[in-house]
Amino acid sequence: MPDFDPPSRNRPRSEPKFTLAQADDIRVRLARNPLPKPVQANWDEAERVNGVYSSNAIEGSTLTLGETEAVLRGATVPGKELHEHFAAVNLNLAWTKMDDWAKGPIGERLLLDIHQILLARINDDQAGRYRTVRVRIVGSEHIAPNPASVPEKMETAFAAYSELRGRHPIEQAADLHADIVTVHPFSDGNGRSARLIQNIALIKAGFWPINIPVTERARYIEATYQSNAGNTVPYRDYIVEKVVTSGLDRLAMVD
Repeated sequence: MPDFDPPSRNRPRSEPKFTLAQADDIRVRLARNPLPKPVQANWDEAERVNGVYSSNAIEGSTLTLGETEAVLRGATVPGKELHEHFAAVNLNLAWTKMDDWAKGPIGERLLLDIHQILLARINDDQAGRYRTVRVRIVGSEHIAPNPASVPEKMETAFAAYSELRGRHPIEQAADLHADIVTVHPFSDGNGRSARLIQNIALIKAGFWPINIPVTERARYIEATYQSNAGNTVPYRDYIVEKVVTSGLDRLAMVD
C-alpha cells in the first residue's frame, strides 16, 4: 500500500484541476440535453460492467473485465473461485438497484440492504449485519473502532450525511464514503458497500454513478487513508474529478 504524508486539514493546496462548478455546469447541460434513450441504455450497461469489474478488482478479484462480462451473462469461468463469480453477480444486482434506491432515504437500512446483497452466498452469516469482531485495515495505520461502538458510529455517520454543513452534494457523498470506510462496519465488503452508496448519493443529487478504475487503486486507497486520518481534501478532490470526467464523457455523446 502507498505511503502518505501526515494529514492536515489546514495544509495549503493548489487549485484543483476539476471543480464543483464544472460538475454543476455539466449536470445542467445534461439535464437540458440528455443522452438519447438507446445511447443511455448502452452507456449504462457498459458503466455497470466496468463498475462491477473495477470495484471487485480493487478488493482482489482476479476476474478480468471480459470474464466479468461473461459471468454476468451466465457463464462460469474455469479456474476462478466460486466466490468471485458470486461477487460479480451480487454487485451487478446491487448496481441495477441504484436508481430505485436513490429515490428513497439514504441511511443505515440502505447500507445494510446493500451489504446483504453483496455478501449473499459468500458469507450469509455476516451479510447485512454489522461486525461483532475487531478488524484491522490491511496496509493502513488506521485501527477500526471497537465493534461495540459500530452501531452508534454509523448512526452518527448518516446523521452527518443528512446535514449539508455548507458542503456541496458531491462532498457530502464523498464524506459518507469516508465515514463508512473509517468505521469499517462490516467484516468484509466495506469498500464495495461504501462505493455503491456513494454512487446512490450522487444519483440522488442529480449526478451520475462513477467508476473507480482498478488502475487508479493506489491513488484511491491513498486518498481513503487520508480520510481515515482526518484529511478529507484528497478524497473529495478525487471524487470531484471522477464526477467531472465521467460527465464530460457523457457530454461528448450529445455535444
